[in-house]
Amino acid sequence: MTALHVAQPACIFLDLVRSSQWPAKILLTFILIRLGEWIVGHEPRMHTWGLRLAIGVFAAYVGYSCYEIGSPDAGDLVMFVLQGMIGAGLVLGVSWIGLAILAFLFRTLLARPLDMLRKRHQDLQRQWKDHQDDLRREQVLQRQREQWELDAPLRAEAQRQADILARAEAQAQKRREDARAACEMLYQCHALEIRQRFPRSKFDEFIQKYMGDARSPDDVDERSMQLQEMIRQHVEKVEPPPKFQTLGDAAAWFQAQETDIQKLSDDKFKRVLLAQLKGRYTDIVSKLFEEIGA
Repeated sequence: MTALHVAQPACIFLDLVRSSQWPAKILLTFILIRLGEWIVGHEPRMHTWGLRLAIGVFAAYVGYSCYEIGSPDAGDLVMFVLQGMIGAGLVLGVSWIGLAILAFLFRTLLARPLDMLRKRHQDLQRQWKDHQDDLRREQVLQRQREQWELDAPLRAEAQRQADILARAEAQAQKRREDARAACEMLYQCHALEIRQRFPRSKFDEFIQKYMGDARSPDDVDERSMQLQEMIRQHVEKVEPPPKFQTLGDAAAWFQAQETDIQKLSDDKFKRVLLAQLKGRYTDIVSKLFEEIGA
């Protein structure tokens, strides 16, 4: 753009401002200001920029006019101010209208495409972030799967140890229950005979105190043997055992007792009584040998 292109609009502007057609200039200025104000009424930034341009044009025009004349008098200054006000008003209205047109073109031609590009860029960023998050989650899952596979032998060993402990505890519990059952069966067999000397409450108290699940199986077995021996002693106090002169008498008694026990229907109870019978028979035979030897 050459100086000639800039000078031509300036000359037109100066001719318009310095024209003697004051009513026309004032009317044109009023129309442009009102129209521009209506257009940029909701755009405070455009309103501000228009005022700045108008003030600048006013100051520039008054300064230029004074410079052009050289030594203006008071009348010239008044005229320059009035003409500057007309020029400022024209620039104010035109700038508001022009800024509104430029803003409209910017929104239509640039702002919307830029907004679309910005949204597209945000969508791409979001998709990229989601993709990275998916990759990170997949990596974490992959590491967890690899660690799970590496820990498989440890889990298997832990499970094996747990199974061993569970079986051992089950066997220990079974030993406790069998020991208590043996005492229970023996007591039931002689409850009528020894209920005065060893009542049920005492029996239950002994079981609870010395043969509970908190005790080890060995301790319960030992206490079971002690309790059974105690019951036999009470039975012998109430009903002394038969005295045998010969081993044949003892054997006949043992066979008779064994036959009676075999008639029972409870196999577990039967095994316990047979074991007790054999123990008692062993004691009787031992005593007979001692007497014979004596």
